[in-house]
Amino acid sequence: MRQIDMDCIGGTNSPLASPTVVLTSPIYTSPYCDFVRLRFADQVLQIHRFVLEKSEHLVAAPSVQNEVDLSSISGMTGHVLVGYLYTGTLEGTKDLPVADVLPAIFGVYAAAKRFRMSDLRQATQTEIESHTSSMNPSEAITAIKKACPLPDVADTWLRNHSKTLLDAAFDDVTSFLASDIMADEHAESTISITEMLLRAMICSAKEKTERELKRQQAAGRKEQARIKGLCEDRDRLERKEKSKKKKKQADLVRPSKTWCSKGRTCADRRERSERAG
Repeated sequence: MRQIDMDCIGGTNSPLASPTVVLTSPIYTSPYCDFVRLRFADQVLQIHRFVLEKSEHLVAAPSVQNEVDLSSISGMTGHVLVGYLYTGTLEGTKDLPVADVLPAIFGVYAAAKRFRMSDLRQATQTEIESHTSSMNPSEAITAIKKACPLPDVADTWLRNHSKTLLDAAFDDVTSFLASDIMADEHAESTISITEMLLRAMICSAKEKTERELKRQQAAGRKEQARIKGLCEDRDRLERKEKSKKKKKQADLVRPSKTWCSKGRTCADRRERSERAG
């Protein structure tokens, strides 16, 4: 557990910093300095009470022996939160690794909602929008899922922001289902029951889609085979009809030739008889 004393947010170069002097006597706390400790999940930060009192709901948080219990908030988030209380900005994120920035901002956003700090809430919303705007929409959605795995279902702003990213990343539900955003490898260690059910529904939908596709493909092959059989039957009938028609025509032409042959022979005989007489 770390304990950090923050009696000057500006550092040693700040005009608020006390001059460096060599002390030969014990250090005493001035009666005019009123400090309070903020106990976060993994560290304790000591700040001026007047800074804490900037938020009436934060100062009303449970406390014991001048120590405010904020153990549900991570130390990383607490660092950014205290920085905001002193400076009115979120510059504390600059001290964090890049991978920790968005989780920390979401942590401060949750704290701002919890303690009804409207200015901080607006500042974190702007920071989240700015941070995710520089990312690919699908990557931004994945980052938000990891940074805020258990969002407030009544959070209209976060829902609308997520919808904007989804609209930019996917053309329709089919392309979303085909993506890997909801894949198991991108699941967080702790997920809500709603997301668990959503994952199950997506998995079920994918399986149903695959089964329907296979059924349609099988039906298509069956229909093609049926059409091919009909075509072959038609061709056989046509060949058979042509064969019958050809044979019938041949039967009609053959007697005519015989009659003509006989008729011509008789005519020749009469002609020869007339010449002889």
